[in-house]
Amino acid sequence: MPTRHDLAHREALIHGRSFVIVWAHADGSPAISVESARQVAVERDPLSLEVTAAVKRWVASGRAHAVVYRSDGITSFVSEASVPEGGTIPPDGWSVTARTPNPLGRVPVVAFVNRRRLLGTEGQSEFADIAGLTDAINKTCADALTSSERYARPQRWLAGLTIEYETDPVTGAKTPVKPFDFTEADRLWQVEDPEARFGQFDAARLDGYVAEVNMFTRQIAALSALPPHLIGLHGDQPMSADGIRSAETGLVAKCLDRQRTFGESWAEVAQLVVAVALGGFPESIEPLWSDPASRTPAQAADAASKMVSSGLLPPETALQEYLDYGPEQLAAVRAARRRAVLDGAAADLSAFLRAPTEPEEGAA
Repeated sequence: MPTRHDLAHREALIHGRSFVIVWAHADGSPAISVESARQVAVERDPLSLEVTAAVKRWVASGRAHAVVYRSDGITSFVSEASVPEGGTIPPDGWSVTARTPNPLGRVPVVAFVNRRRLLGTEGQSEFADIAGLTDAINKTCADALTSSERYARPQRWLAGLTIEYETDPVTGAKTPVKPFDFTEADRLWQVEDPEARFGQFDAARLDGYVAEVNMFTRQIAALSALPPHLIGLHGDQPMSADGIRSAETGLVAKCLDRQRTFGESWAEVAQLVVAVALGGFPESIEPLWSDPASRTPAQAADAASKMVSSGLLPPETALQEYLDYGPEQLAAVRAARRRAVLDGAAADLSAFLRAPTEPEEGAA
């Protein structure tokens, strides 16, 4: 999971939802897998919205496979008909290959839903609002490339020159003869007719396409809460640190919202892992998230130091809230402080034992 947990977030942001399945290896240790919404679907209780059943389907070795997860057991299926790689999974014609009891008593499939709503339990992709705008940008860029190919080069004109024609000996059709070879731009164009006049039309300007792309990009930034400097706007004007933090306010708020919704799912995953490993569900689990705001280590350390020196927070809480220290790091800090105190006490004791003692008055 340290290397694959981000896949659950990415799949949920792209497809609107992703899934994590928790089960056990052959040796009884917990097994965690991140699943895509293209292969997994869940059924929810209409009252509590809890997952009551789940299914995973995939194609491998020329057959379609499926696993149905329920609170009382897990059933594996295989298709009777062969299915090529990338083919359509058949709706019927399945055979049961295995039945396994579920000692957890809960469906071991956890859903990560992005942009969850009361009646929208399937979530929504982050690209849903901006898909049309990105298509508009692609179309505008295609128009700009077409214009640059056809009309960006200046078109020349010639007036006052008598047009000569060639006659086809078979059909008798007359075809005008081009006085110049337009494919050779380095040739000198010259005519003997003193009445001939040369000129050229203005080349097509592409500024309108650039302005249109910038307009669509600004709309994308407004809908997605992306700061301008992350999507190429105002690239010629470096922003200050305060300006960057102010521009990222909407994006940080969106990240905090995802942390709340995804945090519930990760807590459920952790409960299933503990149940598989120890045989019982813990009372409560709270995920710890890093601060999504842009802040330098010096700023975070200064804020933590001020909170501790003013007595508002103890050192461990300040390390956790401002420097994103986790339980393992906090335990390492406590152990290091304990060693430092013991080393200091041992040094003082050694110095005391090595100190010469003066003989008492009158002693032999």
